[in-house]
Amino acid sequence: QNLELSASQTGILLSGAGVGNIIGIFMMKLLKNAHWNLLYGTLLLCSSCGIIIVSFSANLWFAFIGMLLFDGALSMAFVINGAARQTVTPNQFLARVSSGGLLLTGIVVIFANGFAGSVAEWINPVSALLICSCILFLNSCISYRQKQLNRSVASFSVDTK
Repeated sequence: QNLELSASQTGILLSGAGVGNIIGIFMMKLLKNAHWNLLYGTLLLCSSCGIIIVSFSANLWFAFIGMLLFDGALSMAFVINGAARQTVTPNQFLARVSSGGLLLTGIVVIFANGFAGSVAEWINPVSALLICSCILFLNSCISYRQKQLNRSVASFSVDTK
């Protein structure tokens, strides 16, 4: 609504997210030797920058690039986070940790949708996006500080013992 886009322009903008996902899939193989916490932090930072670009763009194509960056980087970060969680969790606890993660994820998604919708309706949509960007930036900083988890993405192999 802020960009005053038509239905076809909105489709183009949302296609940026899909293009970002496809690019992310091909980039994952190239980044397998990167340290996961640094890669994860960088991806969250890129995603945060993508949100800022979308928030302040007055042009469809700048917003497209922002969506590409936001969703592509965030999708890659989700893959790395899921792989890391499975790798660092002992096999006997994996089912419990996964179940607990799904429960917490559901609760957070419900809360986040309500919060973002409320901020977007009562204040403005840009504020909701900027809050999201700040949360991603904060998580990026936390990831950079996790020195004890400084392993390459390629080291995420399933232990079959």
